[in-house]
Amino acid sequence: MDEGAQALPTVLTGEEHESLERDKYLLAGQRTDMTILCKHKTRNHKELSENITIIKVGGQYEFSSHHTNIMILQYKNGIRVIVSTAGLYSSDWENRTQGLWISPHLPYLSESAHPSDGESSTGFKKDLERYLSEYDQPVLTQWISAIRRVNFSDVNVFLVASVPGIHKGYEANFWGCKKLAYILSRYVTLPPDTQWPIVIQSSGVGSFGPTIESWMLKNIIRCMSKEISIGLKNHPQFQFIYPSIENYKQSFDCQDLITPLTYSAEIHSKQQWLEQYLYQWKAKRTGRDRAMPRIKSYTRISPDSKEIPWFLLTSANLSKAAWGLITHYEGYSIGNYEAGVVFIPKFITGTITFPVGEEQNAAVPVFPIPYDLPLSRYESDDSPFVNEFVNSLN
Repeated sequence: MDEGAQALPTVLTGEEHESLERDKYLLAGQRTDMTILCKHKTRNHKELSENITIIKVGGQYEFSSHHTNIMILQYKNGIRVIVSTAGLYSSDWENRTQGLWISPHLPYLSESAHPSDGESSTGFKKDLERYLSEYDQPVLTQWISAIRRVNFSDVNVFLVASVPGIHKGYEANFWGCKKLAYILSRYVTLPPDTQWPIVIQSSGVGSFGPTIESWMLKNIIRCMSKEISIGLKNHPQFQFIYPSIENYKQSFDCQDLITPLTYSAEIHSKQQWLEQYLYQWKAKRTGRDRAMPRIKSYTRISPDSKEIPWFLLTSANLSKAAWGLITHYEGYSIGNYEAGVVFIPKFITGTITFPVGEEQNAAVPVFPIPYDLPLSRYESDDSPFVNEFVNSLN
């Protein structure tokens, strides 16, 4: 917490509700007001202190989920925003690999300032306000008002969020894969005539269809291929990091027969083409080889595995519900609430790419990729983790 800053109300949005058990909450000495938006409640809210307000968020569709993990901390002299991949339950914070982006302390504007003042060069302020407005929850009115009164000029990342619904026209560019494509097409430059693979790392796998063309190529690969140059290029190679059964066997989670991973054997049986794109979870460099990934990340990596032109840290797994798809209504259909941040070198280091793996320029720090490079393909006898594997061990 900033020196002299007293904690005031907090808003949290979380995939699960409040395994913030009462004893832990009280042990931390917390007495500030807290508002939690969630999809599921795993404990009786009466067991929590009266200063905690729980708001259940309903989905528009049967399989909609609330995956977003955002915290907004309010102080007397400003706010701080945290975008995370970890849900609000204890096992997600123990022995798993997660990612968090923590904003600088964002001070209040002067009373004479206009609500549109204090915007970042990345448009983070208006994007966060737009996202919170989509909940249509009266309890968030005070938070939206607080955001309007805050100076976000020190924020140097973009917010990429998803909200349930069918989004049409220009507004489709506000959400999901189309929002990411919009950013990349304006601020990312890649060398001509080189193949920089799209590398996706996820803790859950959706249903993609019988071939890679069914959804992957038309939607997510197409969007993540965007860059400033308009010249014709082939679709880049796609590499998908998802733990194998062998990776899981060696994990901390396997000892307790729990898992943050979500993929069903039935869905995999219908898309076995995915196996040719699979890479293992390897993180020996950071000492997280056995810490199963709940983190979700997306990037492109140079052929020599030394540079990336952008990096997305997000709650969004690789799925249609999280990222969206074009519908026959000529709209863009999204099922989930999701949120993440995109790091673009131009706004952070003033360069075209971030170095990864090893330092190339003392003035530009190495970007902290969560997995080992170069990537490790599945062995010939490897299979992707499926939830039925845990059931077979019980």
